[in-house]
Amino acid sequence: MHKRLFYFIVFLITFGNCFGQANISIQFNTPQNYKTVIIQAYQAETSYYTLSTLPYSKTLVFKNKTALDPGMYFILCDSSMTGAFILSSSKNQNFNVTIGEQEIQFSGSPENEQYALYLKQMHNFEQQMGALNREYQDDQRSMPQYMLKTLVDSLHVKAKRIQKAQKEYQAQMAATNKGTLLASIIRTSTEIQTPPEDIINNRYKMMEYYTMHYFDNFPWEDPRIFNTPLGDSKIQEFQSLLMQQWNRPIIDSAILSAFRASKADPTSHRIFFEEIEKVFGDHASPYRIEHLYITMLKDMLATKGISELDKRHYTYELNAIDKNNEGERANNFRIVTSTGDTTTLYDIQSEYLLLYLQHPTCPTCRRVREMMADFPFLNSAIASGKLKVLTVYFEDEYEVWNNYIHSPEANPTYLHGWNFDQSITEKALYDTRAIPYMFILDKDKKILRKNVMENDLEDQIKQLNILN
Repeated sequence: MHKRLFYFIVFLITFGNCFGQANISIQFNTPQNYKTVIIQAYQAETSYYTLSTLPYSKTLVFKNKTALDPGMYFILCDSSMTGAFILSSSKNQNFNVTIGEQEIQFSGSPENEQYALYLKQMHNFEQQMGALNREYQDDQRSMPQYMLKTLVDSLHVKAKRIQKAQKEYQAQMAATNKGTLLASIIRTSTEIQTPPEDIINNRYKMMEYYTMHYFDNFPWEDPRIFNTPLGDSKIQEFQSLLMQQWNRPIIDSAILSAFRASKADPTSHRIFFEEIEKVFGDHASPYRIEHLYITMLKDMLATKGISELDKRHYTYELNAIDKNNEGERANNFRIVTSTGDTTTLYDIQSEYLLLYLQHPTCPTCRRVREMMADFPFLNSAIASGKLKVLTVYFEDEYEVWNNYIHSPEANPTYLHGWNFDQSITEKALYDTRAIPYMFILDKDKKILRKNVMENDLEDQIKQLNILN
């Protein structure tokens, strides 16, 4: 009985050593000598961070008392990236890495052996495409122009063949390694389906296509991808693509489509929301889209399992911005005008009203006012009598207000008001965290456009047919 218990304890210790710690041997087969070897990890919340710094030797061992989190890890020699390895689970984190001059090899880790093979083959495809490009450049210099079309057609066929072989290889590797982080890395790196031929020569249609299909191959169900740089960079590239997109409905549709797809995993869902929130939700962002942010906030608040801290944040943001929405009547407030009259927003008579919440000395407010002074459609709409501009200062410094209305900065074609009782801020009638803040209202003070950006103002006046 005691003997069996002894063997059982030995088994548990061995089992714990296999599954509860990392033990990675690194061998350098290179002529270079370094001072230090750094092991770095990557996580979406923290980006790159250092796990360990080791004195350099041709053979060294990186040990961690507990198992490493699934993700991607980097080997840096004197701060220069020399190799990388991936971990799909907390098990079997004992293997060998051999770093050569041209390639990295693994033993004892089937996934990393496959990863090294994958990287080598992808490099091979890249070299084949590079050879085609060099062939074109060489022939372009030596070949008559009329013969180039035949060459280009031939190279195009070859390139298509290489791209097809690459996609087939990636699909086969992803299927062979199904369920691993490697499979998710491959899917993330795989090009989306080629756009239809009838839009290839249309720049705007192509941009719309790539915006809508950007995440077609993304493994939302595997949050481990965010413990690699690929997950983060994919979202950042998506944001960059959106910021170049001129079609607002396409932006809304692309974000909401990806937002719904990210629900395949709670961690992926939260990470995607937080990254999108920074650009399209933050009150100080020039790319803020309020109606979209409101939709996403309401969805997040309805999501089961969110933390109390996140719930408080989402609730605060929603309460701050889910007011004065398009189609609603703007909140009323009292003002004193530059002529000394006391009135309210609702009492101002005009077919259309541009409500401009601002601070007179705010540099951005000043810059926008200067821009507006040169807007031809805005000035024509004011001259026609169909549109009035109302600037409103809502803080309690009378001297700031008084200096402004008696300065050349106060455009004489505008109405200028001071919310003297500070009801706008005290009753949180409007979200004034980021100014200037512009609305276009109709004669009944119903909001036609909310959070109008200065670059869009002229287009909004055209779209609303204010001059007609």
